[in-house]
Amino acid sequence: MTEKCLTENEITGYVDALVTTSNRKRIESHLSKCALCLHNVAELKQLVDLKLGRAAMPSAAALARAASIIASHTRTEDRFDINVILKQGVCRILKSTGNLLLPRQPSIVPVRGRKRKALAPRISKTLAGYLVTVELTPAEDTLKPTLTLLEEASSTKPDGIKAKLYSPDACKTKYSHKGRVNFPPLKAGSFRIEIEEIGTIGLDIKQ
Repeated sequence: MTEKCLTENEITGYVDALVTTSNRKRIESHLSKCALCLHNVAELKQLVDLKLGRAAMPSAAALARAASIIASHTRTEDRFDINVILKQGVCRILKSTGNLLLPRQPSIVPVRGRKRKALAPRISKTLAGYLVTVELTPAEDTLKPTLTLLEEASSTKPDGIKAKLYSPDACKTKYSHKGRVNFPPLKAGSFRIEIEEIGTIGLDIKQ
């Protein structure tokens, strides 16, 4: 996100073609830079088209590709990237623009029919006034990301913040509960997590 995101009224007016020419240009300029608003517009237009019997909007995969294309417009201070390698239940950080924290207690990981202890790396960075921490819990061939959000000014762990995980073929939406956002285990690939009004996390998993 490079500026204040669109309001619900602006998104609704744009989809219904009820905005002025100058506002339409401003909104489209914002959509070219903000994956979150682009996806929200697409979701609303899909609902409208289905009600009117029009052709369906692009799939989640197409939206994920669109998000990837506009990723380069995101400001550095609104995002951080994590590159990891996962082998036999061991996750190693290759590179990150966040801060590496000490892992919590080891997790029990099944590897080749046996259970073993493995550390879950944690990486954090301050984005838009929130301390965002990513914990990566490994299994044999998957990595489960869990986000923790802490509002620095009040030390509160917020509920209801939307986070969207973009993968090459899908988009999953989750909401924070007591500051935590849990995503399903991921296999090797490139992923992006858009946290509403906070920032973006890039996650690249190699095996």
